Amino acid sequence: MIRFFRNVRKRLLPESNFSRYLLYAIGEIILIVVGIMIALQLDNYNAQKKQEAEMEQMLSELRLELESNLIQSHRVLQQYKIKDRLIRLHLCNAISKEDINNQFAGHFYIGVNHLAFPPAREILDKILTNLENLPEALTSMKDELRNLDSNYDEITDNNNRLAEISRTEIDYRAKNISWLHKLWNWSPEKDPQLNELILEYIFENPRFKNQLGQYWNSMARNSVPDLIILRQAMIAYLESVSAYLSPNETFSYQAPEEFRFDLSEITGTYQVWSKAGAFNSDTLDMGKYILFEDNGRLFTYSTFDPAQQKNVEGDQKIEWVVLDSKSVISPTGWFMHLVHRDSTGISLEYAACNNRNLYFTKID
Repeated sequence: MIRFFRNVRKRLLPESNFSRYLLYAIGEIILIVVGIMIALQLDNYNAQKKQEAEMEQMLSELRLELESNLIQSHRVLQQYKIKDRLIRLHLCNAISKEDINNQFAGHFYIGVNHLAFPPAREILDKILTNLENLPEALTSMKDELRNLDSNYDEITDNNNRLAEISRTEIDYRAKNISWLHKLWNWSPEKDPQLNELILEYIFENPRFKNQLGQYWNSMARNSVPDLIILRQAMIAYLESVSAYLSPNETFSYQAPEEFRFDLSEITGTYQVWSKAGAFNSDTLDMGKYILFEDNGRLFTYSTFDPAQQKNVEGDQKIEWVVLDSKSVISPTGWFMHLVHRDSTGISLEYAACNNRNLYFTKID
């Protein structure tokens, strides 16, 4: 092509045909400009395709990151469940020295052996710095991704708060408990005298309960509710990202395999009631709920219609976190424990202080 235009130029110059030469020059310029524009378009197209490929790779990595965070959050909630029950036994004066039954260390360390959950966020941070390259199908998620970032910050703050409560108590014990060093090489069978010192600290030192109350308040009122909100957000993003990356597959979040069981065992209509102490007439009817399964998760509605014995259609759907076959977490962040299961039905219990327990008894 270049040789062709060079030959044309050589023929036109000797002929002194300026107008034809000018026309030729303009045509050559136009051709060069068009060629540059096409090259730029190709470069832009290739750059865009590269950015899309990189974003799809990051979204695939984000899916793995979210799945890992969900598994870790489930295990942390399992630990919170154990702490919640033990701490409330002490705060409600519902445990005696005899009940400890050689589990001295478990009770002594319950407020200091903090299990942190720092969410993995490397891929999320990368995506947040490249939001302008987010695929058009996911642009509606920009605000949600920023909210997820804020949720991660909340969880980190909660972790730091619990860690500080634990560290403060660890420092206090190190400075003020003369026998603390003996616990590194100790068993209840070896040193009965040390057992008595531990029990004395647990049941007679007011600092022990004060610290447990501080830890429980931060855990139950901040860490658990915020972690439930974060889990729901991560599942929602997983659904959107999975639908984009694998449009022909249906995503369904499942709990980690070791905690998984058939949810149909606990779905149904529940009578909710509260009473002081077990099996007496001091009963308070608190209405009914229907627990139902949706895509491998457990939900209820916020309103129940007593006349029709069903949830109000179109009402807000609220998730319950299923921890395992013996415990769930209500939308309020209460750990509900399975206390009864046989051919007559199922009962879930939230044990409060003053024996004012809350029960969910399956009636259908």
